[in-house]
Amino acid sequence: MKRHVETHGPLLALILLAYTPFLSTWWFHDDWIFLANAAGIEARENPLARIVSYQFYWRIFWPLFGLQTWPWALTRLALHFGSAILVSRLGCRIGLSRTAAWLAALFFAASPVVFESLYWGTGAVELLWVFFTLFALERWLTGGDRNRWAALGLAALAIGSKEVAIFLPLLFAWDLLRQDGRQKVNRLGLWSGVTAVLLLGVADIWLIFRDVQGTGDYGLALIQMPRVFCLSGLWLIAPASLMRDPNTASSLLVLLGSAVWIFWGLAAQRQRRIGNPWPLLLLISAILMVVPVAVLGDHMVPRYLYGPLAAFALFLLSFWPPQSGDSTRTFWLGAFVLTILAMTTTAYQLEVRWSQGRLAHRLVFKEAVSEAAWQRLAQVRLEPADRLVLHLGPRTDEGQERILRDCLGEDRAFHLLLGRDVTVEWTRNLGPEHRGAFVVKTDGANLLPQGRFNP
Repeated sequence: MKRHVETHGPLLALILLAYTPFLSTWWFHDDWIFLANAAGIEARENPLARIVSYQFYWRIFWPLFGLQTWPWALTRLALHFGSAILVSRLGCRIGLSRTAAWLAALFFAASPVVFESLYWGTGAVELLWVFFTLFALERWLTGGDRNRWAALGLAALAIGSKEVAIFLPLLFAWDLLRQDGRQKVNRLGLWSGVTAVLLLGVADIWLIFRDVQGTGDYGLALIQMPRVFCLSGLWLIAPASLMRDPNTASSLLVLLGSAVWIFWGLAAQRQRRIGNPWPLLLLISAILMVVPVAVLGDHMVPRYLYGPLAAFALFLLSFWPPQSGDSTRTFWLGAFVLTILAMTTTAYQLEVRWSQGRLAHRLVFKEAVSEAAWQRLAQVRLEPADRLVLHLGPRTDEGQERILRDCLGEDRAFHLLLGRDVTVEWTRNLGPEHRGAFVVKTDGANLLPQGRFNP
């Protein structure tokens, strides 16, 4: 018990101190889609795509939490805490010292990469698939048929959260192949399970491809993939101020990112030559996690590095000198430094602004717009099946209209906040046909309730 307090305590303290501000983060953008699905306001066109992270998670907690943000945020913090613990357990499984394994967990927990996944509700997609992936790997490496069957079940949940986890059955297959051939008969069932999980992954890739194609929001950008892949290496080590998206990243940042991947590859090859395959396996796993999202080009964002970050943390701490042993003092010093780093990073990303005063982080900006709209809408009282008209004022140009629609999930926020049967219309011109409707005028990206329209 004392050992768990000494190790879990600093990790939990880091997460609570650095990420408690997220308990009050309001809903915005894709959050409204998931909430509307869970509330039964609208059905997802492809309900089987990412069924765990798109459906089960939201439908389980919606009846308990509704639109309250803090309990949802607690589930995200809990998933991050669990994933960090699993990073430490995996570290011990692959031969890291206890101190090195827990420093890897702290490094993982404190990285700027985790900000986006924890900040908003939609980040649960990344948190879920990484948690189940790490759990599956930890069970598989623990050994024994019971643990490996549990690992296959967890791998299915990981793939059901995000199809990127399809690399898991490939790793399991590699491990079975290198096992002693004398146990081949006993492993026939495991081979069947691995094959089934692999086929599940293929089916989920097809399902999400259909889902994405149906929205038209994402397109493959194969030409940009090498540049985006290289840049992602920088995100693994960069402070928040350098985590630029592919559109704004300079060639120098891309070059630095390339250096990270090259260093990892050279170090992994050297370790393999002296009989340690894990750095190379971690690199292969990271590449298999990055490549499927690197094809998105400009849509590639730092939160997609949440899974590769776990592999990188374990690789980085594999350089910890084994002869140094386990040092409580070193662990606590590392916990202190990384906690300060995480708190500073969070504060920076929440508050940094462009020169004109606009919040710089795209998610923080969208949340601010959505929360301001919600505070205005809280003043509105509508009857069931009432009409709401969004009157787009002269100071709301097309760009600001897109921001509002994006932040509010089109009409979904209004239905969730004001009633599912409310009719919502966006217009630039009020006319006799709007008589009796409740009008909310827009001023830029702000909402101004006006009352009933009586021309």
